[in-house]
Amino acid sequence: MRLRRILDAYWCVVGFGGCAFCYDCGGWPDRLVRKFGDSVIPARKLLKVERSLEELHLPRPRRNSSRGLFLVLDLRGARTGQEMQGVIRAWAELSAHSLLALRVSNPTSDVLELLRRFFFATQQRHWYKKPGPMPAISNADEVSCDPCGCLAQKAISADLHPQDYHNAATNYLRWEGRVRGQHPFFSEALKYQTDKVTYHRYELFYHRTLPRQLDHDGGAGCFLEIGFGCDAFVRGVALSAGVWPVVFPGAKVHILEIAGPCVQNLSTWLQKQNYSVHIVDAGAVLELERLKHDVFQRGCPQGLLSVVVDDGSHNSSDLVTTFLSLYPSLKPGGQYYMEDLGLTSYNVYDSLEPMTTKGQERPGTAFFFVTSLLRGLFTKMPPSYAPFQDVGLLRCWLNICLVEKSSPCNSF
Repeated sequence: MRLRRILDAYWCVVGFGGCAFCYDCGGWPDRLVRKFGDSVIPARKLLKVERSLEELHLPRPRRNSSRGLFLVLDLRGARTGQEMQGVIRAWAELSAHSLLALRVSNPTSDVLELLRRFFFATQQRHWYKKPGPMPAISNADEVSCDPCGCLAQKAISADLHPQDYHNAATNYLRWEGRVRGQHPFFSEALKYQTDKVTYHRYELFYHRTLPRQLDHDGGAGCFLEIGFGCDAFVRGVALSAGVWPVVFPGAKVHILEIAGPCVQNLSTWLQKQNYSVHIVDAGAVLELERLKHDVFQRGCPQGLLSVVVDDGSHNSSDLVTTFLSLYPSLKPGGQYYMEDLGLTSYNVYDSLEPMTTKGQERPGTAFFFVTSLLRGLFTKMPPSYAPFQDVGLLRCWLNICLVEKSSPCNSF
């Protein structure tokens, strides 16, 4: 098994089988921790423990929420349901804000299902309002996966001892203060009173993931947001469009809006703005294809986008359709954000089969679609027919997910 892993990695480096994206899992999970950014309890302050699935006894201080664990488990070669149950039990033992790292390589369907359940756990505590026990894997603040494995941060549980709950809540509030000062997005978004920060608190995600600047091959990168909110703007509701040119000075900022008459009525005002608004139905593939040819091919380096933020209709069908059309136009290393996924996936918008039963998430929602990208993320080698093998990072927080495209010959 060890020889197979070494050979697989080597094939990817030298290009056997047409492999376009190579990676080196040496130094994992520390590399993913650095990319994860500022965790509630800094990883260096957690008690790091590496365990095999055969020895999952966890040392103290697992019950002390002011000093959690950084538990690393190796799932490479894991095959049985009993092994998956061991991971679930270990997760249940971890205290608030602990980190769980799972090493993964060529996962079985059971391992993929386990990882999918960790992603669902980032949404369940918010959207499942009915009484009753939560699924076996629950209370995840955030989950991030790269081709070498996944990192999950444990959330605060309501059944903690009062003193432990107080300690955990204090840690979280301190973390919020630290994160909000790390990027200009929050202060600019507050000026516009966009619900990205007044309601969703997306700054706690964006500040740890957004790049500091957008450039592509030495030129100005292209930024795209879906959803101008024109009708709401006319009624006096604030927009987020004006935030992005300040956050990314010099970038070419494009905004899509479906309400054509509203945009046309604002045409004189829009000419004075430092972004461009295009009348496009983001759920209509042919309109998106025309946009890519007429706008991006002519105005973006190599016709590619650096960052996409989908804050459009929030309908699952539109979120998936737009991603399938625009993701190929994302540059290597580019980022694709999908906002308000919980709204559409948990019985609010147009999901085919809304997630209303605890632990019974099924296909037919935008969030389930996002978790399906895990297969492509982990099947980099040997050569496979799994789609989206150029996905380099999949990361979700409450109501928002990031899909980051690999850069050729990245080291993860």
